[in-house]
Amino acid sequence: MAALGPADGEQKRPTTALGVRKVREVAKIVCEGMQDKGWRGITPQDVTAEQLDNKQVYKVTAVAANPPSVILKFRGGAPVTLKERKTEAAAAAFGAAGVSPDRLVEGEEWHIEHWIGATLFDGWPRAEDGTFDPKDAAQVEKVLHAAVALGRLAARIHSVPTDWFQPFREEEVMAHPVLGALCDTNFLWLYQYWRQGAPGNAVLAREAGLSIDFDETMRRHAKDPEPLKKILTAIPRPRCPALSRIVTCHGDLWFCNVLRSPKPEEGLFACDVESACAMPALWDWMHGQIEYFEKETELLYESNGGEGPSFARAMVEAYLHELGEPCGKDEVDAAVFDIRSFTDTMYIREFMDVVYAGGDKINLAYVEEFAARMHKNWDDPVLRKAVLDEPHLSPSSYLTDLNKHLNAIKPGPYARGDA
Repeated sequence: MAALGPADGEQKRPTTALGVRKVREVAKIVCEGMQDKGWRGITPQDVTAEQLDNKQVYKVTAVAANPPSVILKFRGGAPVTLKERKTEAAAAAFGAAGVSPDRLVEGEEWHIEHWIGATLFDGWPRAEDGTFDPKDAAQVEKVLHAAVALGRLAARIHSVPTDWFQPFREEEVMAHPVLGALCDTNFLWLYQYWRQGAPGNAVLAREAGLSIDFDETMRRHAKDPEPLKKILTAIPRPRCPALSRIVTCHGDLWFCNVLRSPKPEEGLFACDVESACAMPALWDWMHGQIEYFEKETELLYESNGGEGPSFARAMVEAYLHELGEPCGKDEVDAAVFDIRSFTDTMYIREFMDVVYAGGDKINLAYVEEFAARMHKNWDDPVLRKAVLDEPHLSPSSYLTDLNKHLNAIKPGPYARGDA
């Protein structure tokens, strides 16, 4: 199986009717390419085609074929840029591990893969649209099943060998030797994807007038790498061994990049692998997992007097179990604590944005104080309980309160102007 490639929420939303000429062109490619893949005897006249959100992606269907629907993607030539080459390598690695939809046939400028269709929550009860009833035991069980399936998918992704990424690591270190001097647990590899633009959460970097280009950022840090080293050191290290491992990470594992097979035995698949790289497993739990089940959990606890299953803990337990790691209460506690602490560090405190700052822009005193406070939380039973008590993975009320306290006594991660 291979991943969907860089287009990519695209499998899910067919939108555009095609002209007759384009339908014939698309149909011809698929009928010829799929002759030995269950489409023998299918002719272009038997085919319907729909263009998806991305103009180079088409859903092609022939009701008498098996599989009846596939995806045709045009690549526009051989991959050239690091992003394109890395995405293709990640697609091959994810495919070999069976964590993404099958890539069935490849041409010079196109490939055909299985149509999965539904994203994780398509047609499922959700609190956001008012369809989730916390008193409906069947719905609660269905959401719990999804949480377990997500934990298993994350474990399968993190079991993909990391050797596919090594050439891209070496290429970056050759271009920016400062990267070779940093700890292997850093998360900067993710920014390879954003070579000429920042992720959506880099608001502070833009407000501070900082460059958001990866190459320029690395050149700036090369002049004085010590502040960046201190930032990376300040990020809380996981207590859970499974979360500290260097693994193949998806990098953008939110629910629109998770596809649900119509065959329950096939489980879930990941799509959109352009952010994939090798880094600590903890990343994928922060980057997206917090978007799952939060409102459902709140409704469930409100309607049951604070009782009920924790979807977050079920997800974490399933993850550890799938990896063959210990998954008792203590191990799950440690993992949930790690996820919350890391999420708070990277998102609420905007450490991701700080990596874009030059040394003269970084308020290291703030960074170090915040890190010191976080490291103390686990050792204090009262503080640890405050972090663990909330049933979902989003930053707990305790961590939010800590942010308010730090903001009151010290300026934020940038030392701007008169701060």
